[in-house]
Amino acid sequence: MGDGFMARIGQFFANHPIDEVVEMVRDASNKVRGEGKKLVTMGFCWGTWVQYRAMKGKVAMDGAICLHPSIVAEDMQGGNHSTLIAEQNCPVMIAAAGNDLTWTKPGGEMEENAAKLGYGEKSKFYEFADMAHGWTVRGDIKDEKIARDVDIVFNNALDFIKSL
Repeated sequence: MGDGFMARIGQFFANHPIDEVVEMVRDASNKVRGEGKKLVTMGFCWGTWVQYRAMKGKVAMDGAICLHPSIVAEDMQGGNHSTLIAEQNCPVMIAAAGNDLTWTKPGGEMEENAAKLGYGEKSKFYEFADMAHGWTVRGDIKDEKIARDVDIVFNNALDFIKSL
């Protein structure tokens, strides 16, 4: 990460308080679910932290797709990721990159947590070992491996949604 990254991310969090973002998610959830529709959220990087904070806030979701998760943002903000992921309230699909934290990968703490909470059978956990954090949105799809794994992960996401 380049110089000043942590200062920039700190400023970003200051400008966009998580509680306000969670309320935006709640408003959207209430609208969609009020129309009788299924709601599956998709978060990238720190957006996965927003999803779990929304779960903590009891926002109703039918599923959550978390690509290259950065739930470690909870730790960076003075919380505890283990406590936060214990708030899971729906099946999840987690797609971790090779350089993402071990506890986000298959067999890690997040998968163990999903099973403990009764969401294990419907939840899906994948590791894309050849990929670097952010590949689904910042990866160069001219690279055959990146194109392959982007295709796989979004097809997995569609299958996950259909399974709910």
